Amino acid sequence: MSQDKPTEDAGGWKKFLWDSEKKQFLGRTGSSWFKILLFYLIFYGCLAGIFIGTIQVLLLTISDFEPKYQDRVAPPGLSHTPQAVKTEISFSVSNPNSFEKYVAGLNKLLEMYNDTLQDGVSPFEECGSKFRENVSVLSAIPC
Repeated sequence: MSQDKPTEDAGGWKKFLWDSEKKQFLGRTGSSWFKILLFYLIFYGCLAGIFIGTIQVLLLTISDFEPKYQDRVAPPGLSHTPQAVKTEISFSVSNPNSFEKYVAGLNKLLEMYNDTLQDGVSPFEECGSKFRENVSVLSAIPC
């Protein structure tokens, strides 16, 4: 076989990486790289400015002392479970008739949690030691 003679394209990738004749790095001159860098600095600077500006406008609309949206709905919990006529519960301590309906509502709510009513109500079996003896992996029935 004949030996390959070097051609003009010898060292192609090395010449592409740095062309010393044209003073180019990756096919671009220094001024070309500077223009690209300057463009992207300005471009991303403008994007950052827009982002910071929108965040600042948002922060101007938020108060440190009160929520933006306020409505008349009371938070869930005991204020809703014993049904009140209004969302606000108001009574006078000196007048027992003013809070009697609220006390009755709370007693009715807590009645189902009475310990004497809890016996035998559970829909689950007591597994205890029976669980370890009768468990079957194939049947997947623990008790």
